[in-house]
Amino acid sequence: MFNRKKIIILVAVILVIVVAIFVYVVLKTKNVVKIPVESGKINVVTTTTVKAIRPVQIINGLTAEENKKYGLDGYKDFDTDHDGLADSIEIKLGTDPKNADTDGDGLADGKEVILGTNPLKADTDGDGYTDSVEVKSGYNPLGPGKK
Repeated sequence: MFNRKKIIILVAVILVIVVAIFVYVVLKTKNVVKIPVESGKINVVTTTTVKAIRPVQIINGLTAEENKKYGLDGYKDFDTDHDGLADSIEIKLGTDPKNADTDGDGLADGKEVILGTNPLKADTDGDGYTDSVEVKSGYNPLGPGKK
């Protein structure tokens, strides 16, 4: 019924399938990172598996060392002070991610970036009036005169 040639072919096919499955499993699990995932308002934490794309450069644009230094998650980009700027952007700009108005002039850091004023200087144009006073009064916080 089965001759020796058919048995050898059958064993070879099975061996190729086993090797293919082994290679697939090994390659699939290489460079895998487990990330906790929060779902809903009840804070259920589960773990999901994703492939690490760039282990040195994290999603929010900071390195792993920078994320650790500033206590950031790395996979989520928070806006801790709710000023409209992500914490990673504030760190790069030099503003305080825990203070919505770093220079204390009355304009949130995010608003200053939009307006083009300096979120590190209360009076960007140096005319003696804070940026927020100039904006609220209709004057140009970037130079002399009205807008």
